[in-house]
Amino acid sequence: MPRRKLRVASERSSKVTSKELAIDLRRLEADARKAYLTHYRSFMPETELVGLSAIEKAEAWLRCVALNCQSYAEQEALVYFASRGESVDEMAKKIIPYWKRGERFAIESRYGSSAMYLEGDVTGNDKSKANPNEASTWFTDRVASKFWDTPRDFGDTDMTIDATMFRTMEWCDIGGFDDWWKRYAANLHLEVMSSGVERGSSSHLFLFSLCRSDYAMELLRGDLEFILSALEVPEHGLRFPWQAWVFQPNRVAEVVEYPWYLAGILFARRRLRGASERSSGQYLDTLLKMQGENGAWKVKWSAPYGERDSVVETAIAMHALALEKPRGFSLCVSNGAKWLLENQDEGGFWYELSMEPSFVTVLVLDALSLASDKPGVTFDVSAETTEIKGRRSSEHEQERGRVVSPTFVLPKGDVVMGDKIETGSIQAGILNMGRFDHVVSKLNELDRGELAAGIVSLKDAILASQSLSEKDKEEHIEILNVVAVEAAKEQPNKTMLRVLGDGLLAALKVAPGIAVAATALQRLLQVITK
Repeated sequence: MPRRKLRVASERSSKVTSKELAIDLRRLEADARKAYLTHYRSFMPETELVGLSAIEKAEAWLRCVALNCQSYAEQEALVYFASRGESVDEMAKKIIPYWKRGERFAIESRYGSSAMYLEGDVTGNDKSKANPNEASTWFTDRVASKFWDTPRDFGDTDMTIDATMFRTMEWCDIGGFDDWWKRYAANLHLEVMSSGVERGSSSHLFLFSLCRSDYAMELLRGDLEFILSALEVPEHGLRFPWQAWVFQPNRVAEVVEYPWYLAGILFARRRLRGASERSSGQYLDTLLKMQGENGAWKVKWSAPYGERDSVVETAIAMHALALEKPRGFSLCVSNGAKWLLENQDEGGFWYELSMEPSFVTVLVLDALSLASDKPGVTFDVSAETTEIKGRRSSEHEQERGRVVSPTFVLPKGDVVMGDKIETGSIQAGILNMGRFDHVVSKLNELDRGELAAGIVSLKDAILASQSLSEKDKEEHIEILNVVAVEAAKEQPNKTMLRVLGDGLLAALKVAPGIAVAATALQRLLQVITK
């Protein structure tokens, strides 16, 4: 799992050995862990943990965090206790003013102290003095989609904090902020539509975290489903979606396998789609084999950083296996649980560099509960269709239905372009070789060879066209990219393929030399979507 704070070593001399770098990373994490423990010792003396079991220590530390909550990310502590049946009303009362201050700051920092909210007063100003035009701008502005922030000391928390906010709202039954959730949903939808899904650890962690929120799954289901679909497609030139190209300072690319990519996909599949898919068998076998002899799954970094046992990787893998329950999962998660318990911090929490300890600790406690098959985790494991745990009005239901409409995402990179290399920065560049061959091979396996030929024919016609601008060609290739990826699935989204086929024909029927290929592809799509 790449970490932002682990990149500092890349600037060092090439003479530094891998062993020295690994020592540096361990020292960096140890120092950060010690600083965090020292901070919380002022709230909870070490003597309070004497004689407690591992779970009791973790709960004692989480209770201290919940009572002294200092950031949005630490609200995971409240989520934990609410999910275990405890009343958190008194603790929730303390965070509501914190949310209101964040809300006011978000509005005023963007629109000034006179800004007003379209459907109510959130700044404390006189409602009669509101500027309707200004309020309307505020209400629809994409920038103002959330009022919470990310702890600066934990870089990867920006991919989990949104889920924490949803989970806190539903478990603590906090009302009065419904329009923020709807605005967030609309903003995510626009972002997915306009920018697609960027590959990498951020997208995987973002999807996994939101799939641990029952309300987020209900509100964002369409967009989460298509983020998952994009992440299920292997990178260019690779066979499996848990593999990634990593570019080194010497500009050499290597293939790195990430167990948590694989576990995250399995977990999201189960949460979003319910029953296992046929392809999940190979995925589960691979995840089981990735476990180390000591029970842990490793975080794998690019050379020269190497790999090391990871609390987060292990907990995420246990989440996926406990939900899927493949043959041998019981022994596997039992060994994982043993390793997690052996690697608990003396302060009662679990820690991993650049991750907020409250998130990591609740993640581990959920994994331990799943491993022991005990009731009580922070998300619903009993139903394929989830429901919010708090109260919700019928008006909110209607509004939610209008905000989010299922659509498709454009996976980064051009599947249909064949063998090529996309240029750019070393970190952002992606090797785009052989991915189209993988899609064509999949189509042939599904007896859709004619469709593959139709996609190739239309791609060649678009690229050879003299009447289309480069921008138009790029847009049509992007749509054709989605067609190829979706058509290569065993059970493709037929509505999506029909809409895309009709759209391509409508856009290209007047382009010389392309109309015939577009018409042929549309007819082929109609055959498989009947």
